[in-house]
Amino acid sequence: MSINISGLDTETPIYLFVKTQNEVKQYIPNRNIVITPSQNEQYQTVFVTKDRNFLSKFPFNFALNQPHPNPCTRMATIRYILPYRWEVNGWLNTESYVVKMMIFDVKGRLVRELVNRKQEPGNYQVVWQGKSNTGRVVASGTYFVRLIAGKYSSVKKIITIR
Repeated sequence: MSINISGLDTETPIYLFVKTQNEVKQYIPNRNIVITPSQNEQYQTVFVTKDRNFLSKFPFNFALNQPHPNPCTRMATIRYILPYRWEVNGWLNTESYVVKMMIFDVKGRLVRELVNRKQEPGNYQVVWQGKSNTGRVVASGTYFVRLIAGKYSSVKKIITIR
């Protein structure tokens, strides 16, 4: 099997991204691209695009970023990433995750639930206004942000100063 792309004289540059069993490869643009896999490699999904930064729009790893600013006085922005998943058959899975993001105090008590819904893969951000579930402003101190999405779980520390 080989992949042939030709006749792109008027469409330059064209970028080719090919998903193999272990990675996504990017091929240098030119007018005639021929790809022949080795015996033990199979190409499963092919993307052809004019966008050089195509892959950066498809996050492939979970992430919970450090809240910013930290320490915070009034509010903090918390960014996180829900990745796309490659299935064994080579297809890109875009199904939603059940996502929960909560703030806990140092004793492990729930202070605030920030997210509790299904979300598709992508980049997200939540702003915590420094308030509890009852709407009261929390005291100065150390708190923990916990993100759960599918089987992924991560915790970051956040400090409030009043």
